[in-house]
Amino acid sequence: SPIVKVLTFTGSTAVGKQLATLAAKNLQRCILELGGHSPVIVCEDADLAQAIPAISEYKFECAGQSCNAPS
Repeated sequence: SPIVKVLTFTGSTAVGKQLATLAAKNLQRCILELGGHSPVIVCEDADLAQAIPAISEYKFECAGQSCNAPS
């Protein structure tokens, strides 16, 4: 719709490309957060009893919809 001024999307690159193509027809601004995941690196000397609950809690906070939610 030409009424839309800005499109924001978080998701796959394939869908982001489709949305950007549609938005281009009306010169609508796009804010896209696309692609992969945020890895978690747990070092060898980490306290796993503390690390595992902290990582899993952060992962599922906001239903995993945070752009920096660990995977």
